Amino acid sequence: MDNNIKSVYEIKNDYFNKVSDYLESLSDEHLSQLKVINNYLIYINKDYFNNKEKFVEKIEKIPFLFNNKIVNDYKNCVEFLKNTFNIGRMWAMNYPPKLYLKFHKDHGLKRHVISFNENEMFFNYECYNMITDEKMSEYDQNLKNMKNDPLKYNEYFLNDNPKNRIINLEKNKIYSFGNCGHSFFNGATNKNRFNIVFEIID
Repeated sequence: MDNNIKSVYEIKNDYFNKVSDYLESLSDEHLSQLKVINNYLIYINKDYFNNKEKFVEKIEKIPFLFNNKIVNDYKNCVEFLKNTFNIGRMWAMNYPPKLYLKFHKDHGLKRHVISFNENEMFFNYECYNMITDEKMSEYDQNLKNMKNDPLKYNEYFLNDNPKNRIINLEKNKIYSFGNCGHSFFNGATNKNRFNIVFEIID
């Protein structure tokens, strides 16, 4: 698997467009209920994982799906992905403003992401291939210190190593993470990022 984050598949499916439009239209009242990063395991290939995984969340229980119709559309998105790719595990995720993931590597898990919305302040960070855990911890600490000034952090991150990259992912496109160190930061002040992450089985 390549090391870099890259686009590998474009979704052309009405259900994804419906879910995208719905999530983009959520009111401030709804968004105020989503103050922490949500990470729900919504599918597992039990033959592959031998029933060792934890509880699988029912899609209708996911808190950012506020009505029954959109639950059905979301389920159809999940089914589309399952029918298109040989998926081992799948998560529904939500990132509120000013929250971020710690830098990490996926170590050959073949993880992919598809976002339901896009924004110029949704930053995916990609590190040079030989980055150490200590250096990723340094990036984490500086991101924590500069999260209220994301453009300053971006300048620092890009200047720290010429091989570092920052990518704004397009909605309804599937990206592979590769094996590089990476992170995500929602630098927007009033937008949540919604996406699905899944692992592909050989």
